Amino acid sequence: MAGGFKIMDILLFFFFPFLSLFLIFLIPSRFKNFIFLFSIFLILIHFSYFLYFIFKNEIPFFQKIRWIKFFNINLSFYIDNLSISLIILNFIIFITGLLFSIKEIEERVKEFLIWCFLLLAGINGVFI
Repeated sequence: MAGGFKIMDILLFFFFPFLSLFLIFLIPSRFKNFIFLFSIFLILIHFSYFLYFIFKNEIPFFQKIRWIKFFNINLSFYIDNLSISLIILNFIIFITGLLFSIKEIEERVKEFLIWCFLLLAGINGVFI
């Protein structure tokens, strides 16, 4: 039963940026500062969930999920100390990047943040 919770933890971590960009998409474009602050809040929640995940599970962490049985395609997640440090560095870079871009990005704020969250999901996916 504990393995099921570990699978849900890693899937929630992996798909949280997609949920975040969907929430950002729902906010009207005229609230530029609120969109930035809300996205920083979402990234901080994502980062704190990652830290909770690290302290909750044993490292190195390996999980294999059967995805498409007919073609024998599996989804494998592996987190070790190197990937933890790279993911933490990734979060620090994204948080500081968003903080510095609040005053710089004036137009198409939602599109910018949606692409940032897609990039965050892709880079974290590479590291795990």
